[in-house]
Amino acid sequence: MTAYNRGRKKKKTVVLHNMFMPIWLLWFFPVTWIIILPGNFVFDLLILALGMKICRVQRIGQQLKKSIVKTWLFGFVADFMGMAPLFLPKWYFDFRSEQGETGGLVETVYNAVWYDPFQTAASFLIVTLGVVVSIVFIFIFNYYFALKKTELSRKEKKRTALILAVVTAPWMFYFPTLGW
Repeated sequence: MTAYNRGRKKKKTVVLHNMFMPIWLLWFFPVTWIIILPGNFVFDLLILALGMKICRVQRIGQQLKKSIVKTWLFGFVADFMGMAPLFLPKWYFDFRSEQGETGGLVETVYNAVWYDPFQTAASFLIVTLGVVVSIVFIFIFNYYFALKKTELSRKEKKRTALILAVVTAPWMFYFPTLGW
């Protein structure tokens, strides 16, 4: 601590998060489902409609009716699948602890994954892996399942699924939490 910093109170900062996609929050505070479910539905509906508009799909309203519920549900499944890599350091840490070894580095990476992914390169890579897993599964689920009964061409389905995958990916995984 420098002489300049001594005696000064640390300024507290408040980080505001997008409340529609903090999937990890659902695990810790299940009551948030009441807010997240409808908010996520509206967000997915808007992005799906925008994706179809960009692809110049005809009769967007009819296509939305055929696909929005599956898009919405598969989006949650894909986000949860993307969370799996975020638990890798914890599983590794628990395994090492059972062996009688404590890994300060692993614990640091684990904490960084959940509280500030930009703290270490390893935590950033793990979170990136989680986001990429989600993007891949959002694309697969939408292209092969959610948009299956629509009248979109293969090219329109691919472009719409890609737009959904990139825009609705769980980018919140990167946001530092308040440390609670």
